[in-house]
Amino acid sequence: EALMKKGMSNLFNPKILEMESWGWETTIDSMKNLNKFAKSGKIEYVISKLSEFKENSTDKKVEVSAGYDDKMNSIVASSYNYRGLASNFEGASSVGGNMKYGGQLPDHTVSRKDVEFMDTILNTPLVQLFPNEGFNEVFGEEISQSLNSGNLKMNDINDVNLFLKVIDKFIRYHFGTENFAETGLNLENNAEINNSVYDQTVSSVIKFFGKDGDRTVDSRTNISVLFTLGMGDCRHHAQVKQLLFDRWQEKKMDSILTKMYKGEVSPSQGIVDFNDIYRLQLRTIDVNITLPIQLGGEKSNEMYNPVKEDGKYVVQEGQKNPLEEHTMTILLRTDENGCLEDARIADAFYQHTYDWQNYSLDIDKDISVDENGHYVINAGTISAKKVVGDVELPVVISPTVYAGKRDVVSKDEIGSTTKLLGIDCPINDIVISLSHRDYMVKLLGKIRNCVKVNVKTTNDNSIE
Repeated sequence: EALMKKGMSNLFNPKILEMESWGWETTIDSMKNLNKFAKSGKIEYVISKLSEFKENSTDKKVEVSAGYDDKMNSIVASSYNYRGLASNFEGASSVGGNMKYGGQLPDHTVSRKDVEFMDTILNTPLVQLFPNEGFNEVFGEEISQSLNSGNLKMNDINDVNLFLKVIDKFIRYHFGTENFAETGLNLENNAEINNSVYDQTVSSVIKFFGKDGDRTVDSRTNISVLFTLGMGDCRHHAQVKQLLFDRWQEKKMDSILTKMYKGEVSPSQGIVDFNDIYRLQLRTIDVNITLPIQLGGEKSNEMYNPVKEDGKYVVQEGQKNPLEEHTMTILLRTDENGCLEDARIADAFYQHTYDWQNYSLDIDKDISVDENGHYVINAGTISAKKVVGDVELPVVISPTVYAGKRDVVSKDEIGSTTKLLGIDCPINDIVISLSHRDYMVKLLGKIRNCVKVNVKTTNDNSIE
């Protein structure tokens, strides 16, 4: 089946229509050899369609651009996704945290179990995954009616913009982005709060499981476990969004291949439909957020420590100071040659501090490449209400020193279970686990209390 999908994908390669006769013959011969080892009516169908294309070929050489795009390449070089992961993925891969350096970010892991869970989520009615209050306003009456009837699943959504809106709402609900663990903490404000409830929660969980103080400790933690717990910062928001999008995209491409095979769409329309989704890429980027504001003050580390007067940023003209490091996703669309055609920030985390839920970028004006080959993106402005003098300030993002694909394959596991701080923490049913959000909120509160961490909420409610 995997070989078949790969073979059928050749039908949708935009370069295939530009082949000379020898190119067609080579491709057809390869498919015939494939059919010898994995004989299938589907493969024979592909061979027949390729032969039809060859007969209609003019044998005229077409000039094609090299497809080099320094802006696209600079973003790809400093980002990653999980596109194509499931076709050959076994075991688990981890992105290193900072616990070995004395921090409290565990190694976050993606295994085949996480991939299975994401597929389950995509095929579960939305009404079972999270409340749909306010959907009328966000998604329109028709979508809300489908939600209320319990029929709509994420995989039923074909429009990419609507799909991204839905998963943003889903992710923010389960991570408690605007009200972390019912404490009143908006996680978008977490970076500027010293010893916040979120930071104390993470520290408490690490201590509760006996993993603090040991810099050689196994801290591997599956993203599904953190999502179920409802404990995640910008990195985890981005990772869940990336996985959900990549699995959704693969399902959409597979659906088009199936329709082609069944004759439900013509080859020409199939090529158009396939490329329309194939040329989209959601990519995870680690960035420095810089603004022309004063940094410093009481903390020794200037980053995450802006100077404020009456709770507002103080302008520092002519400077681009790094306020914080941030992980988010960006949606890219390429043309037939792989060159950047459209780009927008699609962040599940910052949607109020910065207007990044669906922020469209002007490729010519907003994206540039510096002398080191790194992208520099003009990412909008920060509200004048947050700045002394009531002036909007430009926000610029560029890659961090550690940006890019840096996951390491775990050689001592097959990815059949999920872990929390290196300890097996099996999830039998991700949908049932997510449905117990209230229990998880109480659990995190009890863990904080158990390790005697002094918790201060941002509202009048106490935590048991």
